[in-house]
Amino acid sequence: MAPGARGRGILEAEQNRYSRAGRPASITSGLYRAGPLARYGLSMQGRTVLALVLALSTFAFAKDKFQQPGPIHLNGDGEKWAEKTLRKMSSEEKVGQLFMIWVRAEFLNVSSPEYLELRDTMQKYHIGSFAMTVRWEPPFLYRNQPYEAAELLNRLQKDSKLPLLFAADFERGITMRLHGGTTFPHAMAFGAAGKTEYAEAFGRITGEEARAVGIHWNFFPDADVNSNPANPIINTRSFGEDPKQVGELVAAYIRGAHQSGMMTTVKHFPGHGDTATDSHLSVAQVTGDRSRLQSVELPPFQSGISAGVDSVMVAHVTVPALDATPDRVA
Repeated sequence: MAPGARGRGILEAEQNRYSRAGRPASITSGLYRAGPLARYGLSMQGRTVLALVLALSTFAFAKDKFQQPGPIHLNGDGEKWAEKTLRKMSSEEKVGQLFMIWVRAEFLNVSSPEYLELRDTMQKYHIGSFAMTVRWEPPFLYRNQPYEAAELLNRLQKDSKLPLLFAADFERGITMRLHGGTTFPHAMAFGAAGKTEYAEAFGRITGEEARAVGIHWNFFPDADVNSNPANPIINTRSFGEDPKQVGELVAAYIRGAHQSGMMTTVKHFPGHGDTATDSHLSVAQVTGDRSRLQSVELPPFQSGISAGVDSVMVAHVTVPALDATPDRVA
């Protein structure tokens, strides 16, 4: 069987399973609490970065009642709340809201030295967001239980003066970091299937399960065009080597994620697909000229932006066609 046909067969079977169930059952459903500020909407135009962070935070505040994951409703209330709150904040608080720090998704007793240090750091420096991770001792990645993540994130929300944003790297669904969720293949399998409805379901289901444990922001989808078969770090994380198809699947994923109220990120701008170096280990270089960038690397990012992506992650790469300064990383 051809690789494309095999991929379509696998994903069609999964799609049928989702269709029969309506949506996948999740043991994490209902774990995340959201409070009165969840009623505020979002506005993402004409605001400063800080006001945007605050407006996005209004639907993140965990307090006293359950919230089912669902679409983010756009209205002016979130913007008004952000502007009013911003006027009352000190310079130190404003700067702190722009910082994101790592937090492991594991249970911590509220009186433990580890939790108290985390809480005190958050409060002292007015931290605005956290990136959730897990313990990694190469080659082993120790995933945690969803209830551990939910308990920790809810506790931090309660102990924070302002609503927090929580982010995570859920490239293959929440099971990339947590047990108990829906397991998805790498993005390239969706490229092999070639159906945007699958990518949209991928985003929607990941969003439902992420929001159920308190994560609002996913560092995905990958908008890289994997045109270099020797690429050691992007490879199957990309939807494929065709810029048009990659862009369509990126946009579909974003639409699905937004249906569940999850924010998204396109990465790794301006394109990491045509490289032969792992940028975690050394600086990679994008060698194409400006014409190639505009026709191959950039279109998927443009598609993501048109679909309403919430953020763009910049790659640790050099791009001589845009800036010939030696060792100047994008």
